[in-house]
Amino acid sequence: SMHILVRSAAAAACMLACTEAFAPPPPSGGSYHSLQSRQSARGAAMKHESSVTSISRRNALLAGISIAGSSLLPPLKALAEPVADEIKDYKLVQIFQECKDLGVVRFLSVNPNGAVLEALGKFDYSLVPFEIPGKGQYVRIAGPNSPDHLVASFECSINLDNAAILAFDKLYGPTGELYSLRIMNDKGDKILSILLNYDIEGNGGKPGKYYKGAVEKWEELRKKYGDANGEVKLK
Repeated sequence: SMHILVRSAAAAACMLACTEAFAPPPPSGGSYHSLQSRQSARGAAMKHESSVTSISRRNALLAGISIAGSSLLPPLKALAEPVADEIKDYKLVQIFQECKDLGVVRFLSVNPNGAVLEALGKFDYSLVPFEIPGKGQYVRIAGPNSPDHLVASFECSINLDNAAILAFDKLYGPTGELYSLRIMNDKGDKILSILLNYDIEGNGGKPGKYYKGAVEKWEELRKKYGDANGEVKLK
């Protein structure tokens, strides 16, 4: 089915990204040729060419699978489908399901080596599960899909087995209060931050005003799931 294809494609794409950097380069034919006759060298060269062709075909296949991970996502009409069995019992996923009324939110990832990635998304996108052996269970938040090409314009994958704490934090910025959901591991290291986003269009092109009902929903979820400090234990 399409869901199985999506999960397999997503897992293959992530496994490819994790392992390709550590794959050893193919052996050079020069060192072998010096120990062989001209005839055996020709045979070795043909064998090596076949091996390279096989590797190229494999990489092309995996690249195609990677693309399929994005292009085979379910269309918007499928967003109301129940969450997959693989992830439905994770508390973080259960909370995500209740975050659909937060409107547009800002996903924020900080790399300690000097990069910050920000992207606008929503919690009513598809939740696509996939697992990487030895790494754990992931969920991919993906959408919206183009009605013509079924390609998601937003994707964010989170390791559910590493997520130990969800913190509802209220911060203060230059334009007013900021409302954040911070996902952390069991050591307190930040995995991902998700912030309510200003409704710029609905506020005459100016910041400072959130989407209608978003702050109230954030407060409701903090009270329902968080402790006195707004922290939720996910395990």
